[in-house]
Amino acid sequence: MTIPLSEQAASSSPVSDPLWSIGFRPFFLAAGFSSASFLFLWLLIFTGTLPVPLGVAWHAHEMLLGFSSAVLAGFLLTATQNWSGQRGLHGRPLQILVGIWLLGRLGMLTPWPLLAASLDLLFLPALIVALHPYLGAAGQARNRVFYLLLGLQFGGNLLFHLDALAVYASGRLGLYLVLVIYLAMIALIGGRVIPIFTRNAVPEAQIKNGSRCNGISLVLLMGWMLGFLFAPDAIITAILALAAAAAHALRLRQWAPLQTSHKPILWVLHLGYAWLVVGLFLEGARLWWVIPASAALHALTAGAIGVTMYAMITRVALGHTGRDLNASRLTVMSYFLINLAVFFRVFIPWLWPAGYLFANSIAAVAWSLAFAFYFWEYAPILWQPRPDGKLS
Repeated sequence: MTIPLSEQAASSSPVSDPLWSIGFRPFFLAAGFSSASFLFLWLLIFTGTLPVPLGVAWHAHEMLLGFSSAVLAGFLLTATQNWSGQRGLHGRPLQILVGIWLLGRLGMLTPWPLLAASLDLLFLPALIVALHPYLGAAGQARNRVFYLLLGLQFGGNLLFHLDALAVYASGRLGLYLVLVIYLAMIALIGGRVIPIFTRNAVPEAQIKNGSRCNGISLVLLMGWMLGFLFAPDAIITAILALAAAAAHALRLRQWAPLQTSHKPILWVLHLGYAWLVVGLFLEGARLWWVIPASAALHALTAGAIGVTMYAMITRVALGHTGRDLNASRLTVMSYFLINLAVFFRVFIPWLWPAGYLFANSIAAVAWSLAFAFYFWEYAPILWQPRPDGKLS
């Protein structure tokens, strides 16, 4: 697999409609807005302030297949432009793809499961079709793994909707399949870009990226993923989780995370990967300790996936619009807020059960603020032309 994103634009031609010039612009904008609004809406529902019949399944689905799928689409539509050397999806086809994503979000707000499934299931196949001219090009054999990964996520989404339609009790398996595919992507792509970004920004850092450590950590992660899907309470699954946590902790340590303290746009990537380690450890340890399953689950979802995606949507938005890769004060505050949200959601209900509602409320507010700040600061960057006049 090649490094997915360069920090440079692909063309020097002028563009008349910047928002629709490349995939990351509208999809990152949609991701920022949806994440802030979905979590705030969920907080109102969770506390009983808003009596709307949307349950935990909606919340889980929309964070994994609403917000996260928008980030993934923006990332891949931009990455495939770099991989293939072809102009990425833009203009009307990009507008149609964003519209399909939006239809899915609207469908999931309706009380009709068949309508929700019909609209929501359209997006991932449409994304695969949009990516095919790039992934199917000559020299892209290694990157065609994304056909499989996106196909598996579509399968997970289908299982979720079959459960909602009372056809087959597969909702948990479907959502967890989507979850583990995201974790696999973080491990695979993070293992490529985090050491390189660190080396480029901190030349004096002693970076190691040994193939043996990488291979062992990935094999253990894949083993735990299978156990997590099909035997979540088995001892072997817990052992694999602990072993994977140790392997990925060693992998992260080799990337010199402590030497990134002066580069917020860099250390937030390391923190996102650290949440993967925490989540795996909690998944393994909860078989012997009294640890709520939700603590481990949110370390992996809000922590590993959420923080990593937040790190990438800030970095890519700056790098691909010709701006310096330096986080502003508001962005740094947002980095702290999103990690604060994860900390409160993971640890406080576990260590202080009586504070469950308080912790969840603080977490939801901090998360929503982080993405509201992203929308406020990065929306003008995403819809305006690059300062140098190049295409993004």
